[in-house]
Amino acid sequence: MHEMQPPEADAVFGVSRRRTAIWIAVLILLLIASLLAVGIGSVTIPPATVARILTHQLFGFPRTPSWSNAQELIVTQVRFPRVLLGMVVGGRARNLRHGIAGDDPKHSR
Repeated sequence: MHEMQPPEADAVFGVSRRRTAIWIAVLILLLIASLLAVGIGSVTIPPATVARILTHQLFGFPRTPSWSNAQELIVTQVRFPRVLLGMVVGGRARNLRHGIAGDDPKHSR
């Protein structure tokens, strides 16, 4: 006979492995979409350059920039804040929609 495992055996911090994998995939897709969104505009900036600029701003490497000052200003002062604000507003709109509809997002599956 097939032996049944307790539900906790297949969970990480109380969340199933499948749900954890889905969240990781969603976060990776969000990161890729964000890099693409920051690079699109009247001045096109490749996603690799966007990633290097943001890494330089957050962690200080690479130490010598391989991009122009204009690209850095476009990414850090205009596009990245706009994309970040869009993600925050989108997340809040989801919560607002659930509040208006009477659904509780904490208890939805």
